[in-house]
Amino acid sequence: MAGFLDIRDATLSRCLPELAILREKLEAELRNNYSGMERNDIKRIHELKIYSDYYKRFKKTYHVLLQLESVALKGKGIPEAPPFVQIMFMAELKNLLLTAVHDLTKISLPVTVHAASGEETYKTMGGKVQTLKMGDIFMADQEGIISSIIYGPDKRTQVTYSTTQALYTAYVPTGIPVQSATNHLIYIKNMITILSPCSKIGSMEILS
Repeated sequence: MAGFLDIRDATLSRCLPELAILREKLEAELRNNYSGMERNDIKRIHELKIYSDYYKRFKKTYHVLLQLESVALKGKGIPEAPPFVQIMFMAELKNLLLTAVHDLTKISLPVTVHAASGEETYKTMGGKVQTLKMGDIFMADQEGIISSIIYGPDKRTQVTYSTTQALYTAYVPTGIPVQSATNHLIYIKNMITILSPCSKIGSMEILS
């Protein structure tokens, strides 16, 4: 499945102190929830196991697992980034579902979902031109690829501190319940409406 949530007119750049408080609260919650657990215990969590099995096919490690270990087990903080990205990090760590966020004004709709042939290329956020792995799942708009599971979001549609219109997308492998994906998008929506009550929530849907 793939999840989509579009946000408009969100003035999150004005809410950085409030966002920092919510971020620190989640960090404390994660450390409490995973207190006493080892890495192998965390890897057995249902969602993490499903994503890890997918990544293993490409000889990769699910990055959310690594981030969760960093925050919950090693006491490090959630990285600072543009507000829409910080909320994405928080949602991933809270719900463990792989998510990307794009500046909606830079996207040429519609967005479609595909399985890679292994010949597609795009420029990643780091500026590298990346060739996709055969069989990996990716999303594209009318101008090109905007993200893939293995290599993440693209450079062209990345959000900045001044972004006010955003599109969140979630990759949801087989085995993750629809309700989990729905709750994940609702969590993101609620975070944004708490911080920016005047923001407009567009479509929110899960597609199989």
